[in-house]
Amino acid sequence: MADKTTGRSKRKSKKTQRPRLRIALTGANNPVISRLASRLDQDPNVESVVLFDVIRPVGKMERARFVNVDLTLPEAPNILSEVMREEKVTTFVHGSFLANPARDPVWAHELETIGSMHALDACAAAKVKHVVLKSTTMVYGAHHDNPAFLTETHPLRGNRGSRWVRDKVEADLQFQRFGTENPNTVVTVARLATVLAPSVTHYVARYLARPVVPVMAGYDPLMQFLDLEDAARALLKIIEKRPKGVFNIAPRDVLPLSSVLRIGRRIPIPISHPLVYSLAGILWRGQMVDVPPRFLHYFRYAWNVDAEVAKSQFGLSALWTTRDVVTRFYEGDTRSEDAHTEFEEDKR
Repeated sequence: MADKTTGRSKRKSKKTQRPRLRIALTGANNPVISRLASRLDQDPNVESVVLFDVIRPVGKMERARFVNVDLTLPEAPNILSEVMREEKVTTFVHGSFLANPARDPVWAHELETIGSMHALDACAAAKVKHVVLKSTTMVYGAHHDNPAFLTETHPLRGNRGSRWVRDKVEADLQFQRFGTENPNTVVTVARLATVLAPSVTHYVARYLARPVVPVMAGYDPLMQFLDLEDAARALLKIIEKRPKGVFNIAPRDVLPLSSVLRIGRRIPIPISHPLVYSLAGILWRGQMVDVPPRFLHYFRYAWNVDAEVAKSQFGLSALWTTRDVVTRFYEGDTRSEDAHTEFEEDKR
C-alpha cells in the first residue's frame, strides 16, 4: 500500500515551492546592472533574464536575452511591454541612467525622465508584479545644512542647478507615485551610494584617480562609497525579498575627502571655492572638464545616508566599508568584478 504521508508531503512541497523568477533589466551596460545580470544568471531560482539597452553588451551569459530598445522613442513602451508579456516577466529593474553629466541636457532628460515614464507604462501594461528602481543617494542633494546621515524620509533636494541630478530626482518621484497609484504592484526604490571600483570610469573615479586633485579650500566633505559587488548584491536581495518602499543602500562608515586622497597617495591642491566654480564654468563650456560647475556642490558638502532601514527590514548591509572600497579602488583590486556575460540577441 502506498505511503499516504509521503504523498501528502510531496504535494505540500510542490505547493510551497517558490516560483522561479523571470527578470527584465534596463541599462544592461551599466556596471551594477551588468554585475546583477551575471548573478541572476547563476541563480537557480531565476528562469530567465531579459536585458534592454541600445548597445549589445559584451561577454558571456547562458540564459539572458538581449533586446535593443531606445527608451527615448515613443514606441519604447510597446516594445518593452510586448517582450515582458511574452517572457512572463515577474520583476522589472530599471537602471538606464547616465553615469556622467551630459552635454546635451534635452537628450538626457528624454532618456532618464521620459524613459522612466515609458518603463513604468510598460510595466503597467505587462502587469509586472515587482518594479525596482536603481536610484542614487545624490537625489538628496549636497547642502550645507544636511544632517550627518540622511534617512529615507529626508526631502529630495537634488541640486537645482544640475539638470543631471534633477532628472534622477524626477525618476525617483515617478516610481514612488507609481507605487501609490498601483497598490497591487510592489515598488522598490533603491538609493545607492556612489559605486566605486577599479573597473568603474565615471567622473568621480576619474577625479580621484588624478595624481594632483583640486579641492575647495576650507572644505573637507565626508564621503561614502559603495562596492560594486555590494551594489549588485543589494539589488539581488531586493529581487528575492520584494520589500516595498524606499531604501538607502550604503556602508555605515564615511571618510573625509582628505583621507580618501591620502589613501591613494594623491596630492590635493586647495583652491578658493569662488575660483573653482568660475574656472569650472569656463572649462565646462570649453569641453575641457566633464563636470558642470553647479555639480561641484557634491565635492563641497556632505550627502551621506543612513542605511539602517534596509538592514532592519530585510537584513541587507554592505560587506565592504568605505575605507575598504577606497583602498581596493586605488590598489586596482578587481577580485569581485570577474563576472563575464554573453547575451542571446533578440532575433525578431
